[in-house]
Amino acid sequence: GRPEMVLRGHQESVFCADLVAEQGVVFTGSGDTLVRKFDIRTGTCAESFRDHEDSVWEVQYNSLSRRLITASVDRMVMLWDGFSGENIGVLDCHLEPVMALSSDAYRIVSGDSGGAIFVWNFDTETGDSEYRALMTHTGPDC
Repeated sequence: GRPEMVLRGHQESVFCADLVAEQGVVFTGSGDTLVRKFDIRTGTCAESFRDHEDSVWEVQYNSLSRRLITASVDRMVMLWDGFSGENIGVLDCHLEPVMALSSDAYRIVSGDSGGAIFVWNFDTETGDSEYRALMTHTGPDC
């Protein structure tokens, strides 16, 4: 088959994408350090998120919290307001590139290339964050 459209705007490899059908957008992350938000109705780039310093390997929009969460080779997890595009938080305890993300309305789980997995808990009243290490994988034991 043929694609419905081609979205252009990144200057390097695209590593991840998250389609948010109810908003008609797709978020993408790339080796050019940018996260882009494309309008899938028009095919245009609606916004660029520019605070990462290295390749972006994960993007995830959380409809429950209305946050965009991004992870990068720069060892940072960043939180963005999904509507305004404002950077609302940086989670920076990883010592290796962050490769995986998952979240619900109150927590983010991030995993890095060194085997560390962090669970980040958010105070929904103040927006403050605290974190704790869930596990560091050092071998075949679970």
